[in-house]
Amino acid sequence: MLMKAERTILKLLLAGLVIWGGSAWAQPAVPTMNPEPEFTAGLSNTVSWSNESASGAVEYFVGAATDPEFPDPQQMELSSGWITATTYTFDAVLEDGLTYYYRVRARNADMTMSAWSDSVFSTQDAIGPDPVTDLDAVGRLEYVRLTWSPVEDAGIGFAFYRVYRSTAMGDLGSRIDGGDNTVTLPFFADETADTAVTYWYTVRPVDLFGQETLEGNNQDDAALQLLGDPSLQIVWPTDHYVTCEEALDVSGVFYNTVSIWVNGEPARMTLDPVSGEFSALGIPLAMGPNTILAEGNGTFGRTTSHEILVIRLPSCGPLPVLTITVPEDGSYQEQGFVDVSGTFENVGAIMIMDQWVDITWNAEFTTGTFLYLDYPIDQLGATTITATGYGTPPPGELIDRVVTDEVTVYVVAPGELAVDITSPEDGDITDARSITVSGTFSGAFKVEVNGILAVLDPLALTFECESVPLELGANEIRAVATGADMATVEDVITVYVVGSSDPPTVEITFPP
Repeated sequence: MLMKAERTILKLLLAGLVIWGGSAWAQPAVPTMNPEPEFTAGLSNTVSWSNESASGAVEYFVGAATDPEFPDPQQMELSSGWITATTYTFDAVLEDGLTYYYRVRARNADMTMSAWSDSVFSTQDAIGPDPVTDLDAVGRLEYVRLTWSPVEDAGIGFAFYRVYRSTAMGDLGSRIDGGDNTVTLPFFADETADTAVTYWYTVRPVDLFGQETLEGNNQDDAALQLLGDPSLQIVWPTDHYVTCEEALDVSGVFYNTVSIWVNGEPARMTLDPVSGEFSALGIPLAMGPNTILAEGNGTFGRTTSHEILVIRLPSCGPLPVLTITVPEDGSYQEQGFVDVSGTFENVGAIMIMDQWVDITWNAEFTTGTFLYLDYPIDQLGATTITATGYGTPPPGELIDRVVTDEVTVYVVAPGELAVDITSPEDGDITDARSITVSGTFSGAFKVEVNGILAVLDPLALTFECESVPLELGANEIRAVATGADMATVEDVITVYVVGSSDPPTVEITFPP
């Protein structure tokens, strides 16, 4: 690099040449930035460009910015200043994870500058990826399975994981993966583990520059174990699913299971026998109810199964219709139980009180009847009975069409319709502003005291109503019992409220 005095002499000589030759330098050619990699390691970057001395260029100015538009004024700490070299290092002034854009211009001896070059860019990567923080090592039937959450690298470019195994806690041990770039997903199977040894595992992520994250050792231990009891569950379709299709795909999950059959057909399974998913495609369906049975085998002859019901109707699309015919809406019943029955159209399954109901179809499976035995109506008063019917889904959908019907029945106490207030007694005097009213009743499903619903004891046939409000003076207490066909009877008493609890006094003031 030329010293300041040398550059001054060079400029004077060049100026003399210009005068002696009788001409001036033309504008120097625009330099071309050499390509940059997608990522640059560390917090420094060396950039270079073409030599344009043939067009009179004697100095160059290269700048860097995180904005591709290079806003003015340019930040001088991200520029080279005027230099004679065709390379420059932005030394330890760049930030990790940021993308920097670079451009350059040239000038000749008489300070005529070229236009700016096109820019190139690169992203700095100074540290390794985020560490693994949730490594899980579990012994399986024939290998140890390692799993962890994917790591991030601030958008710089995660590359792969390195897997280490040791026989001592706290010791990193040696690598057991197949080499760089072999473990790129957040799981790994150690197929060389011994059942007599407990191992300690460590997983470290590496970025595109080979920077390995050393912190976050996060060791976890595991030893091989035998499979536990097998289990499986059909996830799709759901139990009592209604469809019009001739065949259905079945899928589910399993644990500790090595082979599965669905209605006698072998199912496809994910590789890990400890936990995974299975599927069986195109299971045929007959018209009406179809049992879907999934059976699985574990180790030592242990088996498991799961069964659901799928109902096939003649066609998809018709809206389901459901009607409760017994008991009648608004009817009066005795305390205990009542059978619920009715009719339906285009319905494959019916549920009452969270239970599937026995239904009977006609020969075409288009209409039918249903019956639910012993619906509990053990509370006096109104009880709403709801039935939900499931039909075939709309075209292109999986969710059943749903229809509901409901009736309200009234449970009436035994005996003739009657009500009697026993407390307080007629004509009682009190200084309270509210009172509890109780008594007996029969033949009713509700009792109201001054419009307030009372609490009924259906066995003792008594009622009680707390906090009935009172005012000074005479207060009428009216108990009304309602029975079948909304017939009513009532009992009325009067309670007197005085302003003080002191003994009553009286004095004649006139005549004296």
